[in-house]
Amino acid sequence: MPITAAENLVWEVRRAFRDLAAASGRELEPLGILPKERAFLEFLARETQPLSLSAIAQKYSVSRQHIQQTYRAIAAREWIEEVPDTEDRRTVCLKLSRKGHRIWLKIRAIDEAFFERLAASLPPAKVEAATLLLQQLRRHIQEEGRQ
Repeated sequence: MPITAAENLVWEVRRAFRDLAAASGRELEPLGILPKERAFLEFLARETQPLSLSAIAQKYSVSRQHIQQTYRAIAAREWIEEVPDTEDRRTVCLKLSRKGHRIWLKIRAIDEAFFERLAASLPPAKVEAATLLLQQLRRHIQEEGRQ
C-alpha cells in the first residue's frame, strides 16, 4: 500500500520535532540547560500567577510525574520560587524567581537568534502556508479525540 501524502506529512512532522529538540539541546548547551528544563521554565514564564505542579501538568498536557522530576532536577538552581497556595495549605505553587526571569531572558535571546537564522533560510509565504496546514492538522486531530 503506498504512503499517502497525509502519512508522509505526519512522518516529516515527527522527524522535524526530533530535529528541533536536538537543535534546542545544542543551542542551550552554553547555559547548561536541557530542553525539558527549558520547557518547564517556559511553562512558568507564560503564567501571570503561581501554579501548582498538578495545574502545570494539566494545563500543558504532561504528566505530573514529569513536572515533579523536572522541578526536582532544577530546584537547586534557584530559578523557581515556591509560594503557598492560599486555598490549600498542603499545596505548593511555583513561579519564576528573579534568577529564573534572568535565565529566561538568556534563553529567549538564544531562541531569537536561532529563529532568525532559521527564518533567513525559509521563504515567509511557505512558512505561513505550513503553519496554517499544521494548525488545521492539529484541529482535526483534536476534534477526532473528542468523538
